[in-house]
Amino acid sequence: MNLLLISILPSIIIMFIIYHLDKDKEPKKLLILMFFMGMLSCLVTLNITNLIEFFLPFFKCESVLKSNSYVMLFAYSFLVVGLVEEFSKWLFNISTGWNNKEFNQLYDAIVYAVFISLGFATLENIVYVTTENLWIGLIRAVVSVPGHAFFGVTMGYYIGFSKLAYYYNYEKLSKKNMYKSILFPALLHGVFDFCLLSGNILFIVVFIVFLINLYIYGIKKIRKFSKITASIIPGPQQSLNENNQSSTNIT
Repeated sequence: MNLLLISILPSIIIMFIIYHLDKDKEPKKLLILMFFMGMLSCLVTLNITNLIEFFLPFFKCESVLKSNSYVMLFAYSFLVVGLVEEFSKWLFNISTGWNNKEFNQLYDAIVYAVFISLGFATLENIVYVTTENLWIGLIRAVVSVPGHAFFGVTMGYYIGFSKLAYYYNYEKLSKKNMYKSILFPALLHGVFDFCLLSGNILFIVVFIVFLINLYIYGIKKIRKFSKITASIIPGPQQSLNENNQSSTNIT
């Protein structure tokens, strides 16, 4: 019971904060759906990773760590971990949230992305806690789970702007932000895992600095997005200039 609580409590706390800051609350059923979509994306990631390791056995985590090769660790961290995990989360995010009628504000994109990311992190944490030990669960509670949440903030940040551009027929800008919504979380995730798995004291120091800045960046984006209450959907009393002014304040 204690192990299960350790696995889910960090996610519950972060989700409560994200939900509390939402001025126009999203339906609880939708958020629950997003959370379970995140869990499903974790299972998809597991299957994709198993396929990669089957066809490319040198990309198994154990093999990469034993190789003592930074090149292999770099490829593993950014491609097998960062890109695969964030793409899986992004896929369920877009399929569930993009066309949802409730998606009408910039902050909604962050809410959806964070809830999906925490669904992923929660299931992943349950697996680690039940197969490893209590200390692994505690470390992941203060490092990995918030890390996933802030990767989600980055994803939601760019999905929100992509949606805004989409509504005003800025097709190229919408696509550009959509690509960024996959690329930047994957890069952040890759740096996170590369530094953490390296075992090198210099990279561990870089990891700590990186983590602190990731938290600061994420908190700033959450606070600024949550203050924007204007709808991103065009209306008779709303102009693109109004939304651009809001956007300028949060970049």
